[in-house]
Amino acid sequence: MECMIWLAYNFKLPLVLDYEIMTQFIEAYTPHYTPAERRNPEISPFFADLEQWRALFTVGGQDMLLDDSVMMATKWGMSGNEGTLKIYPGAAHGFTLFPPGALKVVEEAFGDIETFVTERS
Repeated sequence: MECMIWLAYNFKLPLVLDYEIMTQFIEAYTPHYTPAERRNPEISPFFADLEQWRALFTVGGQDMLLDDSVMMATKWGMSGNEGTLKIYPGAAHGFTLFPPGALKVVEEAFGDIETFVTERS
């Protein structure tokens, strides 16, 4: 948590998602839950049994959740699963929700997602 706080308050560029907004989302999604209760695998996939799953993690290089994506992809691989992490330099949180053509990285990510799914179908 300290790392996320540091990132939120020392980041040089404007963020789409920051520590305060993340805290609000956590409270809205899991009101009245303790930090220990939020470790339930049904709430946080980070604590789930990841056997027999494949995943493509797409994250922007300017996303506050970059470290979380790197950790999750690492945990995925340590579980013996196929996990691919794609980091898109310059992209903010939620960049794949931007309209096609809005940013070059959006098109690149869509292509990577399509390839990942098609190759595994």
